[in-house]
Order: sequence, then structure tokens, then C-alpha cells
Amino acid sequence: VRVRVPEAAALGAWLRQIQVDRAAATRYQHTPLEQVMKWSGLSASERLFDSLLVFENYPCGRSDGDGPGGLRIDGLQGAITSAYPLNVIVLPGARYRLLLHYDAARFSAALGAWLERAWRAALGAIAERADGSLAELQGRLPAPEEMRAGVPGRGMHADESADGDAV
Repeated sequence: VRVRVPEAAALGAWLRQIQVDRAAATRYQHTPLEQVMKWSGLSASERLFDSLLVFENYPCGRSDGDGPGGLRIDGLQGAITSAYPLNVIVLPGARYRLLLHYDAARFSAALGAWLERAWRAALGAIAERADGSLAELQGRLPAPEEMRAGVPGRGMHADESADGDAV
């Protein structure tokens, strides 16, 4: 989902509007990405997106057969496989868990750590004051200079490992 970020907008209202727009777009959810790319107006050499945010929406954890029709789920496991260099995954449970998975050939461990701090700061700010402005939220994020230092080619080089994770 591509969105505009108006600094003066109230955070809660902006997030609600994104949800409304996203719900309206579900009629296109089975459209092939090739068609979405054509609609976007981007050239074939441009990427439609570089990151992926996945909010898992299935029952997990302990299941006592109390689901619909006595549904019971046991031994649920998964693995991260993605063609995208940056993935943020929200895992359900008694407390939500955020998993950041990135390609260490493209992003350094320092950038992964910066992203983790940024997510924590953003989610904390939203929880504390959903009626605040996006500009206020931006003021709570770690300094952008720290992020730029963790992008290969902009100061700090990526580690030699194949993949990176931060929780």
C-alpha cells in the first residue's frame, strides 16, 4: 500500500483513513502484481516496493479445540522466505511480537538496530497519543542520520552474513 504522509494530519485519523482505503482496495487483492505495476505508472526498471509488512491473521498458540466447530491447531511452525530485502512481521499472541528480517547484503546490522528502535518509538508514541500529529510522531523517532549510516554505500558497510534478524 502506498500512502502519502501529511505531517499536519492527526495520527489516529490518518491511520483510520488508511484502514478505510485498504478495506476498499480488497476487491483488487487478487490482481497480479504485473497489473498493479502497470496501474502504478512506474517504469519497468522501478520497484513497486522494497519492503513487506505482514500481519499474520490466523489462530496460533495453544488451542484447546474451542475454535469454531471445535477447531484445534497443534504444532504450528513457519519459516521466513521472501524475495524482499526487508520484511516486518507482526506475530499474534498474548503480546504481539515484531520480527524484522532483512538481507544483510543490502542492510547492515546497525540499520536493523535503528529500524527496531524506530518501530518501538513509533508504536509507543501511537499507544500513548493516537490523536497526536505525524510531525510529533516523527520527532520521537531515532535521528535519520543514524539510519543513513547503516545503509551500504552511505557510510557503513553491511556484514558479510547472508541474512539478518532483529526482534
